[in-house]
Amino acid sequence: MEVQEWQVGDGATVCYYSDRHSYTVVRVTPSRIYLQRDKATRTDENGMSESQQYQYEADDDGYVFIASKRKDGRYMLTGHNTTGRVVAGRHEYYDYSF
Repeated sequence: MEVQEWQVGDGATVCYYSDRHSYTVVRVTPSRIYLQRDKATRTDENGMSESQQYQYEADDDGYVFIASKRKDGRYMLTGHNTTGRVVAGRHEYYDYSF
């Protein structure tokens, strides 16, 4: 598994069950990253479909979450064991089937 080296300003995505939300890394420590929620504006006209496109911008008022580094090198939101996995890049997605 490739280990992500996070830097302030990097885009990140938090993966829940099937939804994904975009964030910006605002602080990095050896064992944690601090993620601030981005403004994700949908730009396509596909309605309730799986084909979704978004425009991203930092939100200085966005809520900040903390993700901790696990033994296997992955980052997960603190307090989460099965959802809340953090991956590199911004990939907003809303699953309309739920």
